[in-house]
Amino acid sequence: MLYKNLKKFRLQCSLTQKQMAEALSIDRSTYTYYESGKSVPTLDTLKKIASIFNVTVDRLIDYVPPSDPAEFMLHEKHPYYDSANELVPEITRLTNAEKFVLITFRMQPEEEKIKIIEFLNERYKNQDK
Repeated sequence: MLYKNLKKFRLQCSLTQKQMAEALSIDRSTYTYYESGKSVPTLDTLKKIASIFNVTVDRLIDYVPPSDPAEFMLHEKHPYYDSANELVPEITRLTNAEKFVLITFRMQPEEEKIKIIEFLNERYKNQDK
């Protein structure tokens, strides 16, 4: 169920409800309602949440489309599965500062992401010299 997955992914990523609410530009109580099942986020908000956790909306809502057995086998060998055979988001290995930067980046429109990447490339291109 969506509300259980929201909490599960948030905890796996070591994020607080406050951090999630801030990233989504909503009140913490609104996000708390999402995790308790008292309300449901809009599709746009679901997309933002999925982006933060680096998962699909399908994954958030537990929709399981028919899958190719070969693709399933590839995922089984992924190094970031936990003991329940659930894929653990890579964000779990980041520091709080890194999580903030990553979440902020993921929430930007594509054109802003390009500008950020260009800035970083320009800023650090001569670092190795």
